[in-house]
Amino acid sequence: MLPHPDFSLATQIAYIPSGLYPSLIKIEEESVEYGALTFTLDGKLITFRTGKITPTKPGFFVTLWQRVNGLTKPHHITDSSEFFVISVHDNIGFGQFIFHKSVLLQQSVISSDSKEGKRGIRLYPPWIQNLNKQAKRSQDWQCKHFIKFDSSSNVKYLDLINAFNNH
Repeated sequence: MLPHPDFSLATQIAYIPSGLYPSLIKIEEESVEYGALTFTLDGKLITFRTGKITPTKPGFFVTLWQRVNGLTKPHHITDSSEFFVISVHDNIGFGQFIFHKSVLLQQSVISSDSKEGKRGIRLYPPWIQNLNKQAKRSQDWQCKHFIKFDSSSNVKYLDLINAFNNH
């Protein structure tokens, strides 16, 4: 089974030109519809997903659960993954949200010992407009961790490198 096309495209137009080489790619077959896989980057474990467009709400939905002893549960701050990368791609734009796990803990997306996280979230890249107040608040914190990719080689390579190093 091959990685999701968004992962392959991002690797080709952004990661490799930035000097970042994903390795130890492991596809998670149970969540293949979300492009689920893990990979390492400079020794850091990364959890990758692709967001899905849904028919009734703006933005992209992505699942971020894991299966433990047959049950689904949110990721935990003590899990091995250091970053969560969610790719979004539609007819307007393409890019990735690159979240360090501490950011997702702060936003109650992943669990701590005292609070359970979420099994999925909705993401709003910068080109999504006309959002309600709650969605706009989510977009505001999310877009601080967003890097837009452009097939015309207009990727901000330094921003991509820094996204994985400034934590």
